[in-house]
Amino acid sequence: MPSYRLLAGCATVLEAFDVEDDRQAIDYARQLSVDFPWEARTFQARWGYFQLERRDGHLWQMLFAWVSQDQGPHTP
Repeated sequence: MPSYRLLAGCATVLEAFDVEDDRQAIDYARQLSVDFPWEARTFQARWGYFQLERRDGHLWQMLFAWVSQDQGPHTP
C-alpha cells in the first residue's frame, strides 16, 4: 500500500497515511485539509497552500497541490 503525506506549504507535514491508490489519497488529503483547524490570514502568510506527496522509494514526490477555498475556520 503506498504511503502519502499531507503538507501545509512545502515543508510542514500535517499527517502521513497509507491508502490503496492516488485517488483515495487525494480524497483523504482534501478531507483532512477541510478539517484542519486554521485561521485564514495566518495560513496564507505561513503556508499558502496544501500539498500531497507520495513516497517513491526513499524520496517524496509531489502528487497534488491546492489552495483551500475556505476563507476561515469551519463552523458546524
